[in-house]
Amino acid sequence: MLKAKAKCRTERIDEYMPGKNEVIAFMREEAYRPMTLKDLMEAFDISFHEKEIFEGFLRQMELEGKVVKTRMKRYGVPERMNLAVGKIQGHPKGFAFLLPDDRDTSDVYITRQDLNGAMHDDYVVVRVYAQTSPDKRREGEVIRILKRANQRIVGVYERSRKFGFVIPANKRIVQDIYIDQSDSNGAKDGQVVEVEIMHWPEKRRNPEGKIVEIIGNQGDPGTDIEVIIRKYDLPQEFSQDVIDEAEAISQSIPPEEIKRRQDLRDVKMVTIDGADAKDLDDAVSIERLQNGHYKLGVHIADVSFYVKEGSALNREALERATSVYLVDRVIPMLPKRLSNGICSLNAGEDRLSMSVFMEITPQGKVVEHEIFESVICVDERLTYEDVTKMLEEDDQALWERYQHLKEEILTSNELAKVLFKRRINRGSIDFDFPEAKVVLNDKGEVLDLLKYGRTISSQIIEEFMLIANEVVAESMFWQQVPFIYRIHENPDETRVTEFNDFLHGLGYHLKGTHDIHPKALQELLQKVEGQQEEKLINTVMLRSLKQAKYSASHEGHFGLAAVYYSHFTSPIRRYPDLMIHRIIREWKKKGRLSKKKAEYWENHLPVIAQVSSERERRAVEAERETVELKQMEFMQDQIGEEFEGIISGLANYGMYVELENLVEGLVHVSTMLDDYYHYHDKKFALIGERTGKTYRIGDMVKVRLERINLDERKLDFVLL
Repeated sequence: MLKAKAKCRTERIDEYMPGKNEVIAFMREEAYRPMTLKDLMEAFDISFHEKEIFEGFLRQMELEGKVVKTRMKRYGVPERMNLAVGKIQGHPKGFAFLLPDDRDTSDVYITRQDLNGAMHDDYVVVRVYAQTSPDKRREGEVIRILKRANQRIVGVYERSRKFGFVIPANKRIVQDIYIDQSDSNGAKDGQVVEVEIMHWPEKRRNPEGKIVEIIGNQGDPGTDIEVIIRKYDLPQEFSQDVIDEAEAISQSIPPEEIKRRQDLRDVKMVTIDGADAKDLDDAVSIERLQNGHYKLGVHIADVSFYVKEGSALNREALERATSVYLVDRVIPMLPKRLSNGICSLNAGEDRLSMSVFMEITPQGKVVEHEIFESVICVDERLTYEDVTKMLEEDDQALWERYQHLKEEILTSNELAKVLFKRRINRGSIDFDFPEAKVVLNDKGEVLDLLKYGRTISSQIIEEFMLIANEVVAESMFWQQVPFIYRIHENPDETRVTEFNDFLHGLGYHLKGTHDIHPKALQELLQKVEGQQEEKLINTVMLRSLKQAKYSASHEGHFGLAAVYYSHFTSPIRRYPDLMIHRIIREWKKKGRLSKKKAEYWENHLPVIAQVSSERERRAVEAERETVELKQMEFMQDQIGEEFEGIISGLANYGMYVELENLVEGLVHVSTMLDDYYHYHDKKFALIGERTGKTYRIGDMVKVRLERINLDERKLDFVLL
C-alpha cells in the first residue's frame, strides 16, 4: 500500500485544514487507486481515536470539490476519475454549462435531461463523457450536487384555483417553482414575490416552495430595482455585529498611530473624483524635481487599519468583496461610517494612508519608489468636471479659485500624457468605449440618458493609479511574499487565429498569431482609428480576449502589457486592495513575513481571489441590468419613433442596433423582408441570399422602435 509522504495534521486554523495539500498530492500520485477511509487512515498513520476528525476533514474536502467519494465509499481526486467539479451556468433555453474549478480545462455542456435537478449556480460534480473527437466540446451529466445556491428566488406569481407557480426573474433558472395554495402567503396573481425553496427539483419534477415575502406589484416604483438586487443575491443591510463594530471605531486617529507613521500632512495633495462621489479612497501629490524628474505620490486610504482580520467587518467585507454601483444607489462593501467617514479622504481632515512615492523620468520610467504607512491631510477636493474645464476650456474663474494648485494641475496633466504614451508604446491595449449614465429624479424615474467617455481629468487619475498598481505589484513580487495580483491571461491561440482570419476580409493582418503580443493589437487599433470599420474591429477584438480576474499567482496583465499588476488603489470598495494593504503592513514590520503567516496566506489568498472575481462579475452584471432596465423605461414613450443607429452585434437571428444614447435593441431577421439573410460567423456579417446585401458591425442603419419587453429587457426595432 502507498504511504503518505507526510502525516496529515488535523488541527484547524480558521477555515483551513492543514494536511489538505498532502492528501490531494497523495491522491494524484500515478500509483494511487481510490481508497476506503480505513485505507487512508493507515496510509496517513491516523489512529482510531482520530477517525471521526479525519472523516470530517475528508467530508469537508468533498463539499469543496477537492475529493470525490464513490458509491463504493472510496476516495479520489476528480481529475483521476473522469469527473469535473464546478458551478452550473444555466441557459434560458434549458441546457447548461459546468464552469470547472480547474480553469485549465474547458467548460462542459450539459443537456436539460442530464442536469438531474441541478439549478443555475449550484456547485456540482459532473461525469464527463468520452469525447468522440478532439475538436468536439466536452459533454457530461450531473452526478452529485455539493452545494445549492438558490435557497430563495425572486419572481412573478401566477395563480390558478388550487395552486400557483413562481416564474423566476433570473432567466437562467428555467424551472418554475410550484406553490401550494396554503403556501401562497396571500399573494395575488402577477405580483412580484420572494419564494423559499422547500423541495429541490428532481429529474422530472419542479422545485416546490413557499412565498415568504410580497415585494410589490409589477411597475410599482422601486420594485424593478429590488427584483434585480434579490435576483443577484446582493446583500443590502449590515448585520448588527458589523454595525456595532463600525460604531465602536473612533472618527479621530489615535495620537500614538500618528507618531508611528510618516507624517505627510504638510505635503500638498488633492483628490479628483466625480461630483457625487462620497467614498474618496485616493489622493495624489506631485512636484518637479531639480533633475527634471517628477515625484508622484499616490496616497490610498488605509482601510486595513480599521478592518481587522477575524472581525465581523472583515468577514462581511470578504463576503461582499466589492461595492456595487447600481443606477439608483450604492450597495457598499463597508458601512458608511467607514466608507464615507474615517476612511474617506475628505479634504481638511487627518487620515491614515498607505503611500507610494515614485520618481519618474520625463520618459515615464520609474527609477525610484517607496511604499510606507502615512498620515495625510488632503488640501482640496477637486472634481473631474472642474479639472476638465480648467485644462480643456481654460476656465478662468476656476483657475482663479484654484490658483494655489495651478502648477500641480498642469504638471499632473503633463505627467499623465507621458505615462499614457509610454504605456501605449509598450503595447497596452486602449479601448475607449463610451458608457451610459442614467439621470433619475427622486422617484426613480428616468429624466435623461447621457453618453460619456474618458476626459482629460479622469485620464490623469487613471494613469496615476495604473502606475501605482504596477509599482506595488512588482515590488511585492520581488519580496517573494504571498500576494493578490490582477491578471489578464493571454488570449487563446484559436480565438486570435479566428480574429486574424476575420481581419483578412477587411484588408488587415496581425503579426504572429502564435504567442501574440498586445502591441500588435494596439497598433491595429491605432491603424483603424477613424475608419468606418473601427467599431467592428474594436468589438470583435474585445470578444477575442479573456476577462481579467484576481489571482494569487503572478501571470501578468495582457491587456495592459504589464508584467506586474495588482489592485492597490481602492480598498474602500474592493476587498483585494484591502487585503494587499494588510499584507504590505505585515511585511513592513520586519521586512519579511513569518513562516506561519506566509503559509496561512498562501492557502487563503487563492480562495479570496476566486471569491473576489466571482463577486466582481456578479456586481458588473447587476449594474449593467439596472442600466438596461432604466434605458427600456426611458424608451417606452418613444414606441413608433424612428432613429438612426449603429450595428453593434450580429447573430443568426438578427442584428443589434445601438442608438446615440447607447440604448440597444434587436432587429430580428424575420422582420427583414427584402431578402433571406444568413449569418456568416467568419465574416461577422449578415448577408442576403439573393441580393448579397451585407450588414456588418459598425454600419449605420435607420430603424423604428416597435415594442419593449421590460421583463426580458428586450427592445425590438425594424429596419426602415
